[in-house]
Amino acid sequence: MRADSASSATPGRPAADPPVRVFESQATAAAAVVDEIVAVLMACRAQHRRPVLALPTGGTPVAIYGELLRRQSEGLELQDLVSFNLDEFLDLPDGHPGSYRAWMRGHFHGPAGIAPAAAHFPDAATAPADYEAAIARAGGLDMAVLGIGGNGHVAFNEPGSAPDSRTREVRIEESSRRANAGLFASLEEVPARARTMGIATLLDARALRMVAFGAAKAEIVRRALEEPPTPEVPASLLRGHRDFRCFLDAAAASRLGGAKAG
Repeated sequence: MRADSASSATPGRPAADPPVRVFESQATAAAAVVDEIVAVLMACRAQHRRPVLALPTGGTPVAIYGELLRRQSEGLELQDLVSFNLDEFLDLPDGHPGSYRAWMRGHFHGPAGIAPAAAHFPDAATAPADYEAAIARAGGLDMAVLGIGGNGHVAFNEPGSAPDSRTREVRIEESSRRANAGLFASLEEVPARARTMGIATLLDARALRMVAFGAAKAEIVRRALEEPPTPEVPASLLRGHRDFRCFLDAAAASRLGGAKAG
């Protein structure tokens, strides 16, 4: 796949080779992702409806949320945003600081002034089918912002996830539990179960934006973007979406064929 800092998708036309944008730094990549989010916000408001986003947690989106909050301080409106989190742990007590609900409240929802009623999570209080129904009632996902795990997972769709999977309960792989250990006092406290949007749920979004930073993600990014799509690398299953773009820093793109920063 050729990486191109100026690529764009053609609406309504599936892209066998998804556009990839490569940047010298996380900050510039995050700013470009936020440009895309802002375009969605403006388009939805022009249609007199609330924007609906699927949002991630973890280290990768920290820079994105920071840039959104910076722009909010300069006048960007965020309070009308409807947020559906990609996933949430199970087996945690209400209010646990390691939950993704707590993470989002601290990193984005709280500072942005997004009302709790507009911030949805696929937790134990909401049946998977009800979560799917809530997305549909909101008008569907205008955009899903995604990271990619070291084993190729997106949300908590671990290797082996089916292309037609929907919101459901899953077992979290050990490598993914280790990646989340920083939210807890020890690895043993990281839950082994979660609920996640499925691959088909994500593919229903009108736009998909995948983000990866750092050399540690370079090999799985190459597999996800350049090898044949397979459930063993769930992120690769998103490549057939008609509006899928990938935003990388130079380190994450370092193993892509022909990749260059722009």
